[in-house]
Amino acid sequence: MTGLSMQFWNDLAVLDQNRASLRFYLESEGVDPHAIHRVELAFDELVTNTIRHGYADDLAHRIRVEISIASNHVAMIFDDDAREFDPCNAELPAKPRSLEHARPGGLGLLLLRRMSSEIRYERIGARNRTYIRIGIRGADR
Repeated sequence: MTGLSMQFWNDLAVLDQNRASLRFYLESEGVDPHAIHRVELAFDELVTNTIRHGYADDLAHRIRVEISIASNHVAMIFDDDAREFDPCNAELPAKPRSLEHARPGGLGLLLLRRMSSEIRYERIGARNRTYIRIGIRGADR
């Protein structure tokens, strides 16, 4: 397994730069474009929601993401000190009764669960740790 380690502040301004680093790493390791897209979506979903909803203050907080590639999947570990949030057991938004009642957004968790072959969460002290596995090269998803 090879790996990429990223650490960055809870600032949406760094999201594009980190996504570009992630894409470069995945492409250089020969990950197929479809899997890269799913990995980027998972990365964006977790990092964006952590930054937007995870902190009750305006202080700088460090977010860490570890990415590794195996023969059949990309594994990601997200580690932060945001409010406790378990994406495995969080309630999904209710299905709207009609198009008029539909609100934009709110489908990120559903997408994350559907495109991942594995999601695990644990709270370690005051930190969230979320593990995500996404299949590559037609393997397990």
